[in-house]
Amino acid sequence: MSYKKTKINLKVSDQGEVLHLKDGEILKREVISNQNEMETIFNLEQLKHLRWEGQYGKQNQKIGNWTPVWNENVLEAGGNYNDFGQKEGIWVDLHENYWEGQQITYRGEYKIGKKVGKWKIEIKQMMSDPKIIGGGQYKENTGEKIGMWKELNEDFDQCSQIVYAGEYRDGKKIGQWTIMNLDNDKTIGGGNFDEENGLKIGNWIQPHNKFNEERFCEIKFVGQYNNGKKIGIWEIQVESAGRKNLKIIGLNSYDQESGQEIGKQTELFENFSNSCQIIYHGEYKNGKKTGYWQTLSIDSNTDFGGGKYDEETGQKNGQWIEIHENFDRHLPIGYYGSYKNGIKIGKWVTKYFELNTVMQSDQAIIGSGNYDEENGLKNGDWLELDENFWRGCQVKYVGKYKNGKKYGSWDTLHQRQKDEVKIGGGSYDEATGLKTGIWVELYEHFYRNIPIVFRGVQKWCEIGTFQIGGFEFHMRLQDNINLQCQQNQVSNYPPFEISQCQSKWNFQSNYIQQILKMNLFILISSFFGCFLQMSICQKNNENYLCFQLNRLQFLMKNYKIEFQQFQKVFNP
Repeated sequence: MSYKKTKINLKVSDQGEVLHLKDGEILKREVISNQNEMETIFNLEQLKHLRWEGQYGKQNQKIGNWTPVWNENVLEAGGNYNDFGQKEGIWVDLHENYWEGQQITYRGEYKIGKKVGKWKIEIKQMMSDPKIIGGGQYKENTGEKIGMWKELNEDFDQCSQIVYAGEYRDGKKIGQWTIMNLDNDKTIGGGNFDEENGLKIGNWIQPHNKFNEERFCEIKFVGQYNNGKKIGIWEIQVESAGRKNLKIIGLNSYDQESGQEIGKQTELFENFSNSCQIIYHGEYKNGKKTGYWQTLSIDSNTDFGGGKYDEETGQKNGQWIEIHENFDRHLPIGYYGSYKNGIKIGKWVTKYFELNTVMQSDQAIIGSGNYDEENGLKNGDWLELDENFWRGCQVKYVGKYKNGKKYGSWDTLHQRQKDEVKIGGGSYDEATGLKTGIWVELYEHFYRNIPIVFRGVQKWCEIGTFQIGGFEFHMRLQDNINLQCQQNQVSNYPPFEISQCQSKWNFQSNYIQQILKMNLFILISSFFGCFLQMSICQKNNENYLCFQLNRLQFLMKNYKIEFQQFQKVFNP
């Protein structure tokens, strides 16, 4: 699992607070004394769980010591502001992608608000000790980067640990830069920067932002730069799952002068992976998409629709079929509807692509609603999918929109086998579109194996019987060593790729335990990333929560973890 970027609406309240809103819920309130301080956080985990504690001066500037707090736990980070609201002295800054499962920090010194001297980039993942994964030097007077640096890719996370290594001169990259996979220190790309202006030049190999060898998403873009612009023919290369064959899945052309895309182009679906090899194929003219663009699966040669772009404006028009954000071969879902000048209008339907004859047309439809013909805002009755909808979390919401805002009663539905069950909901204020009154909400990492909901304003946790595939799951202990399963049906689909889990954890033959202060299920989701089976079991006549990941099993009680590996119990 990795942190998730999300769309956030910002609103200034009558009291001068900046509100971070998502789906009618206020995630965070901030008092901004200076517009320059205002920043938009796209990390949903930070918006929900992070706050900073400190003091303000007479001019509403930050002064003295400021400390970050995550889920009511004070982090070993932060630092001091001087009387002018500038950072001063030793600081530990949080990385933009920081969350509890991947604690990335910057450690170094500030002088009058500017970074100076040596800075280190460190990562701490749950039980592991902090590890230096990057860093470099800042110039004393200017705060510019100088000398050799190792930096993280913008989308660095557990699944795609890409780093860049090379030299800075007066804040500009120069010479040869190497792109590496931090997991194995393997070079996966690189190229050169001009010595004078720091722009990319010559031949480059650029890995995809989500490059991941474990999930067989080894995508590279190979071509030339001139003064920071792509020119000529660029190849999109993908290594096969066996890592022996290189496959070219696209050849894109760029103008020699302007660097604009020209002619036929191939673009990748944002979540392209081994289980979702989706590409878009169409034409560019004067730097804009034009004509019909097709959505294709390159592994099955299946056409998943597409639509037309206006030749003059480059905006979507007419009938379109678009694939769902979490589309893969196990979740072939698409959106069907119309665009007018780049804005969705009229009725849109969410449905499964009918790839077989078993599913009827009416069964395939799982969502629908209407967009206003003039402004493209949602109106009327809607049935829409949760943003994390996938085969392990089939959650929907049903209710009404008015001018793009939810209002009135909304129900939360969960697909269990062939039935849809109401598991939550509440009301939205008609004037503001904000949640109001009593709500029953899902746990943020809701999964069909762990149907957990929160009730009321206080959001106390109600945990019911754990189920897998709609049936209760029981385990019993034999001779205090082997755990055996007895169940009617078990779903073997994990929430993430199994290879991701197998490669991340190499438990040695020793007993490990830790007392955890954080929420139990946040721990499970962030620490293990995924698990195959979950149940309640007994050991020495005491109830434990049991998790099985491949051949590794976990017992948990009172935030205590016991590890069992290959049928052997290691006692303290």
